[in-house]
Amino acid sequence: MLGALKKMIPFILLFFYSFSFVFSSDYLSPEKFKEYYKHFSDGGEYKKLDEEKIKYQDDEFLNFISYDFHFNKKNYFSRKEQFIKGGNYPQWLYKGKSHFEKWDTLVLWKIYQMEDEDASLFFYHLQGDKGIKKWLKFIKKNKQKAGEEHFLQLDKNMKAYKRAGLKRNKFYVPRFIQRDLLIHPDLALFLEKKLPVLRLGTASIRGMYYLFGKMMQDSLRGKVNVKVEITKGSIENFSMGREGELDAYIAQYDSRRLFMQQNPEKKVFNAVLPIYEEYLHFLVPRSSSIKTFQDLRKIGSRFTLFIGEEGSGTSSTWSAIKLIVPEYGKVKTMNSGGVSVLQKLMQNENYALIFVGAPKSPFMNSIDNLGEDIRIAEVSDEDLLAARDESGRKIYDLKKISRGTYKKLQSGMFISHEIPTLAVGAFFFLSPEWIEQYGEEYIDLFQSSISEIRKKMEE
Repeated sequence: MLGALKKMIPFILLFFYSFSFVFSSDYLSPEKFKEYYKHFSDGGEYKKLDEEKIKYQDDEFLNFISYDFHFNKKNYFSRKEQFIKGGNYPQWLYKGKSHFEKWDTLVLWKIYQMEDEDASLFFYHLQGDKGIKKWLKFIKKNKQKAGEEHFLQLDKNMKAYKRAGLKRNKFYVPRFIQRDLLIHPDLALFLEKKLPVLRLGTASIRGMYYLFGKMMQDSLRGKVNVKVEITKGSIENFSMGREGELDAYIAQYDSRRLFMQQNPEKKVFNAVLPIYEEYLHFLVPRSSSIKTFQDLRKIGSRFTLFIGEEGSGTSSTWSAIKLIVPEYGKVKTMNSGGVSVLQKLMQNENYALIFVGAPKSPFMNSIDNLGEDIRIAEVSDEDLLAARDESGRKIYDLKKISRGTYKKLQSGMFISHEIPTLAVGAFFFLSPEWIEQYGEEYIDLFQSSISEIRKKMEE
């Protein structure tokens, strides 16, 4: 018996050494912490890390937490130590994997043990994730060892959220943890990748450019860090781009010509990609004698035209029109627009309003019910249609507002009819320096994003 015990001494010592390694008071120092993960992960750091990074490169959650997040590799383990310490980590937990897919086992355990609604919400929102599914299955299998009371309470909370109709958010991060700490260290290097930052100039927060910018931000999440900047519109975008305050912007093509003529010493970004066409909506009272936009060239001095806020796309288009056909300069104008001036239009037949925007834009849709007092008039000035830029490219095209686009604003005596008007392209302008820094392959990425957004807008 004594001999057998002597033979077992090395194994007993090894057991206590391993036990002290895991549960000693200092095992959570940065050095020991790294040793823990190397000791318990499947063979230490992934032997095929590059393959693993490829596997996870399209992982939506990883791309989400790396978006607009400056990962600090130097203090990663010390921050994780601060979160982990104080938890009760049973020995049986170490017999399993140190990670469930991308999720860190110790962190999942700490969250599971917390009596915090945010902890229950985390597992509820992420229950569709492959790794979290495995974790919940693992906990259910070991619920007696894991604390059946904890498991039953978590299960109860998750069922209550479902009954309440709480929509799951696959990007949910508890408020009590920094998002990178959720991830196992073997994949933490994934967060080191630097996303290109694109400062995108749009316009007013109420306009289509801003909406388009936000949609592009969502479309490129995890690939390009798009920072949507609110501006006064196309002209300010050109100016801010020239001063290095923007990397890209959305602007009307006629505004480009206007800016270049007003600022001949300044260069503008290249109009890389067309986004969509904007129509010139010419709104007049039903009682007005004006039949077409061209009538303003003859009787403009008797009219007051509302041309939108100063610096807006509509105001810029009006300035561009006057440069092409100076006769329009006779028209009295006011830098005002939107719903606030419509009442004036309905009360004075010598008032008119222009609005440049995509067909069925929020503004135009919102005023369609005023069609009994206001109508859309034709715009087909041949001199404007003949205008070209310095490279010979047409500035305006003749388009038709399709029958039924606006049920009341374009109705005739009995039925709705097509209305000819000018169309100007809204373009995505991109800094050549940005492309030089990050590569021309991003142009294809932006093109795909724009195509995707256009489809959504058409729907």
